[in-house]
Amino acid sequence: MKHNRAVILYAALLAVVSVTAAGCNSDTQTADTAESAFLAQIETAESGEEVLYASFSSIDEMVETTHANRIIRCTVTERGDCTVFDPMGVLSEAERDSKKAAQFLATPYTLTVSDSYLGNLTKGETVTFYAQYGILGGTSYRQSRYPILETGAEYIMFLRAEEIGGEIVYYLTYTPDSVVRVSGTETIPDTSLFSAYAGDIPALESEIRSLVAENNYSTEIQSSGTADK
Repeated sequence: MKHNRAVILYAALLAVVSVTAAGCNSDTQTADTAESAFLAQIETAESGEEVLYASFSSIDEMVETTHANRIIRCTVTERGDCTVFDPMGVLSEAERDSKKAAQFLATPYTLTVSDSYLGNLTKGETVTFYAQYGILGGTSYRQSRYPILETGAEYIMFLRAEEIGGEIVYYLTYTPDSVVRVSGTETIPDTSLFSAYAGDIPALESEIRSLVAENNYSTEIQSSGTADK
């Protein structure tokens, strides 16, 4: 009798484990599908007028010119709900529900820092980063040539941190070319400022560290004192 009871209990435990595992797999598949759908929609989102970006001949020139004050290696650990992001208070309350607000659509991501080359962010620290694209209601928007981030992927990012209304806000210093993916299958395109380091992320990291050590890049955070409306 005791043996039969043990067999029954063991079988029940296996059933619970199997159901739980199936549920986890289902949740993962649902999340992957949602992420793929989101990325596909952002890829085709309207960006309005094409932006004419400056051209830089070196990483050093880009950092100096765009005033990058944070350079990190990080993993995108979470994607939040898209929102109208207007930290400088450009939009009036009425305009937040108008077509003009579409250009302020943003997607908040949680970045978990794994390494810091410039600035005071530390390993394991998390920051919220608002990418300048999003989907809200029936409207989608993506700033011209803005890099699209993928949840779970790892990147090297060149950022400009500013204090706005008492909060630290992070921007890409050079929209089309200040993010380098270091995990997954994506490669660095020939047109990228980082094309010479395609397939050799350690060499890129070494170059960044050397540039930071040799140059007096400012890590000062400017304060605008303007709060979001």
